Amino acid sequence: MFCDCGFGFCFKCDKEAHVPLDCFYRDLFQQKMKEEEGASDNSELWVRVNTKKCPKCQTSIEKNQGCMHMTCSRCRYEFCWLCMGDYKNHMAETGTGLCGSYNDVIKLKRANLGDMEE
Repeated sequence: MFCDCGFGFCFKCDKEAHVPLDCFYRDLFQQKMKEEEGASDNSELWVRVNTKKCPKCQTSIEKNQGCMHMTCSRCRYEFCWLCMGDYKNHMAETGTGLCGSYNDVIKLKRANLGDMEE
């Protein structure tokens, strides 16, 4: 929600607006940022917060638009951005294609809150 002055805030937690993150992940992100405040290189911090590593070759990958179907630019491995599972086996694993939410990741038992670490 935005005030007439232009300031955005969240009705649920009364903190600054944090769309698309829900309140839990906003807090998790803030905690991670506090842990990294001592980092000497801001670009390194940005990479750690905004990318994931390819499950096959460990290249850092940024998701900047589109669906959850990712293809690594280095090794061409295809995977789901949310659960990091092999795209070719995803339909058999989920029965619905790519993960559509974090709940799908939890069902696959691939939930890792430590994802924000790397």
